[in-house]
Amino acid sequence: RMKVTVASRSGKKIAVLESLNPNNTIQDVQKELYLARSIQPARQRLTLESGEKGKATVLSSEKKLSDYGLTNDCTIVFKDLVPQISWSTVFVLEYLGPLLVYPIFYMQPWLIYGEVTQPM
Repeated sequence: RMKVTVASRSGKKIAVLESLNPNNTIQDVQKELYLARSIQPARQRLTLESGEKGKATVLSSEKKLSDYGLTNDCTIVFKDLVPQISWSTVFVLEYLGPLLVYPIFYMQPWLIYGEVTQPM
């Protein structure tokens, strides 16, 4: 058994997982984190801090803990990827706005500008 501490980038402890061994995969870590904190595995990004110019190593879900050299009392950095919307939704919302607003200005300008007076 090994003790894996999952912490945020600020250092705040999120969970301490004690039911793992070096032959478990990162996917097993994600499942344990889901059981501990109810964060879906698709929303989890787990990394290791490295000394090389501050770049973190992203952990692949297929690899084992031992592949990364993780032993007892190790710390994994967690980032919540929050729910994402698809690019097609962004596209529709971006172009739907002008298509709905322009007819209001054109067809009924008095709703926007008030009472329109006749030119002299």
